[in-house]
Amino acid sequence: MVVGVVLMGCGRQYEAEPVRVVRLDEVMSQFAALDSARQEAVTEEFAPEIDALFQVLGEPDPTIEEIAAWSRSRAVEMFQPAIDSVFPILTRLEHQVGHILYRAERDSLGLPPLRFAAVAWGKPQPIVRVDTVVLIALNHYLGADFEGYSHWDEYRRAEKNPEQLPYDLAAALAATQLPFEMAERPTLLNWMLYEGALVEARMQLVPEARLNLALGYTPDQLEVLEDNTRKIWNEMAARRLIYDTDPATINRLLAAAPSTPLLGGKAPGRAARYIGYKIVKEYLKKHSSTSLPYLLSPQFYGNQQSLIEAGF
Repeated sequence: MVVGVVLMGCGRQYEAEPVRVVRLDEVMSQFAALDSARQEAVTEEFAPEIDALFQVLGEPDPTIEEIAAWSRSRAVEMFQPAIDSVFPILTRLEHQVGHILYRAERDSLGLPPLRFAAVAWGKPQPIVRVDTVVLIALNHYLGADFEGYSHWDEYRRAEKNPEQLPYDLAAALAATQLPFEMAERPTLLNWMLYEGALVEARMQLVPEARLNLALGYTPDQLEVLEDNTRKIWNEMAARRLIYDTDPATINRLLAAAPSTPLLGGKAPGRAARYIGYKIVKEYLKKHSSTSLPYLLSPQFYGNQQSLIEAGF
């Protein structure tokens, strides 16, 4: 894994050596123009990354011709100039990846050695892990004002900034390593605790983490929630929402949205995830040695005693 050293990079302090992120999007944009010998060399050099990409695209074991066709695809062609503008180099991201992996190893998340590659695609997922390859779609982080996002709602565009990337990466690594698992129908509270633990993972793994970014909020949205935490919790408890098992109800309170149907509809989207995070923080005040793997296990989020012990 990575070596724990302290270094300065991009004006920030990191605890580990940077980890390479291959610009597979750039490699792919040039693939069709290469001669056959060079195409063969590229597919051999980047075989794990290319195999992972095409698995996500639903085309496993691609031929040279299929790879060349993808390199001329609309997604690659449309996003490449913007990606080059926003991410001319990946030095900062590579330092962030190294820092996240170092802390994940320190916190015993059990991640295997991983390879990272930047891609461009038209799929909705910004980050996908395929076995030991992590694909980061840089076209999802081109800034809220990027013209290509203009057809999206404002709340979706707000999460498309470059500074959001390391938080999404930390959450994706934690969630793929320790996914939500419950045998019976989970309640909203179960999901709140798990999602709250993922926010805590973001805060612990990302260098110089900021809570509003870990939650995907503007500072003003976070302020609304902080000022109304107890009101929101009391409303959820009074309506017995925390014990609701209806997926539609859970989705309304946890999924990305312009608002949550709490506080008369004035609560920002995903307000229940924020409350889940607050419960996790209260639990950690009383159990400071609790590990991230425990918080991301059914022993924590599947146990109502966790709420009691948090004293929320």
